[in-house]
Amino acid sequence: MSRAEQTSKRDTPTTGVRKSSQHSRCLHRQCPDSDEPMPACGESGRDADWREAHIPSLLPFARFSLCTHDECFPEKGGMD
Repeated sequence: MSRAEQTSKRDTPTTGVRKSSQHSRCLHRQCPDSDEPMPACGESGRDADWREAHIPSLLPFARFSLCTHDECFPEKGGMD
């Protein structure tokens, strides 16, 4: 496992949120100010239902990726 992968896993919380749609592919950081499942980024302004997601169990599948907005999981320099 590369150092970038180790850092990514360490910085990624266990629980996040995703859209309830079966076509949802993006995992978001949970908004810390919300009691309901809601992403920390601007995606929350869109008309969508959100649900909790267990990130470590979904991320290994190629279908899912982390949101790269600054409020969620911004891309760090040098990481692909």
